[in-house]
Amino acid sequence: MSNSVEIAPNLSVFLSSFREIGYQLDTAVADIVDNSISANASNVRISVVPSEMKAIIFDDGDGMDKNTLIEAMRLGTKRDLRQIGDLGKFGLGLKTASFSQTKTFSVLSKQKGGEIYGLRWDIPILERENRWLADEVSYDDIKGIIVRIDPDIVNRIQKSDSWTIVIWENMDRYEAEHLETLMGDLRDHLSLVFHKFLSKEGFHGHKISLFFNGTELIAKNPFAEALLATQKNPTETVTVKGHDIQITAYDLPNYTKLTKKQYDDLDGGDGFTKNQGFYLYRAGRLLVGGTWFRLAKVSDATALARIMIDIDNTQDELWNIDVKKSMAEPIPEVRAILMPYALKVRSRSKTTKSHRGLKRDVTDWWVEEEKDGKVAFKINRKHPLYIEISESLGVNKNILDSMLNKIEQTVPVRAIDAVINQDPYSIYLEKDFSEESVKELALFLKEQGRDKNKVFEIIKIDYDDKFDKQINEILDEVFA
Repeated sequence: MSNSVEIAPNLSVFLSSFREIGYQLDTAVADIVDNSISANASNVRISVVPSEMKAIIFDDGDGMDKNTLIEAMRLGTKRDLRQIGDLGKFGLGLKTASFSQTKTFSVLSKQKGGEIYGLRWDIPILERENRWLADEVSYDDIKGIIVRIDPDIVNRIQKSDSWTIVIWENMDRYEAEHLETLMGDLRDHLSLVFHKFLSKEGFHGHKISLFFNGTELIAKNPFAEALLATQKNPTETVTVKGHDIQITAYDLPNYTKLTKKQYDDLDGGDGFTKNQGFYLYRAGRLLVGGTWFRLAKVSDATALARIMIDIDNTQDELWNIDVKKSMAEPIPEVRAILMPYALKVRSRSKTTKSHRGLKRDVTDWWVEEEKDGKVAFKINRKHPLYIEISESLGVNKNILDSMLNKIEQTVPVRAIDAVINQDPYSIYLEKDFSEESVKELALFLKEQGRDKNKVFEIIKIDYDDKFDKQINEILDEVFA
């Protein structure tokens, strides 16, 4: 048998590469919260203080004894220790997430009836010693940091039988001003990724309260399940290589059926168009959202289509999930299963998005006409006011229609749709009430031989009931 040569990694070079896996602040913090949920925590408290360049994540979960914490701090925790509901993947999350954000991080933990035990990874020491040497840390060593960053955690530690705390002491990836700008995105990310656990029911009964910088987060459900206008289709279960995958398709309401706040909660900050598609959940935790997995193209017409996919943590080989748990790529067998769902829900979304929730009768000024599979927007030639004006023109009616035809051909559909997708509530739609315009129209209709009641009926079409009194006062003057 040939001789073997041990070639230990150069820790300085290894750690520099290890820190560049691709975590962002939000995905790194979410990875730590995964561990809290896996430890059966009910309360998770996150505090990030840009001015201190420090962060603390506390949970009241099961905690760890000395041997378990040593294993947790090892790169590549044994996978056979995992339970079905465990949100971990490679046994790297705690380390990769923490090293991506800081050069020094500590973990202290306590099991019920046990003693507090803590360990710290410090990159400067690792580089100097070129060995994986973790320093033991006591609660007294880090208590001062906790008091400065979030003194409420001290109270929770005293009241909890078991707990774990992760402390990032030197977040060297950021300037304080830059870190401050990320706080809003981090809050929104956590509210979305863990929304099933933050909901009133929790995920399979496991509910957590998640606090960020002192404020309890509210679940951001991307499917608007609480809204009556949301169309939820029956959940279907498909089996791939012995694994069950649950698929639920949703058709979100058209913006006309949403309040401004409801719309903002659902648009994800980037608009409905960029948030359409599949949402992949692993053991209740959102991994990837707003993607068609290259099975379809993103389109404004299908902006309301969203599909929930639920899997457990035994299906990773079907999805090629990355170490950050923020990217996935289904294998061909899964892609074949998903394709029909993509086609079906996209078709329904096009119908929902095109329906603005308006009455379609002769009082609408604009109507849709379909020809050769395409839709054209036309001015309604059956509108009572159009009829009155066109009849008054006699032979000159063709001039009016020529002008309207030109207007119809130049409707800025793309510009309007772009504004609607970005922020439909920025479009001014309220009808202005102009006494002068109403009076001129009343005089014109009177000259055409219409009586007061008929004039009121025609003018009233374009105004809300709240203007009835003003219209009648004008008509009293015109027909005096």
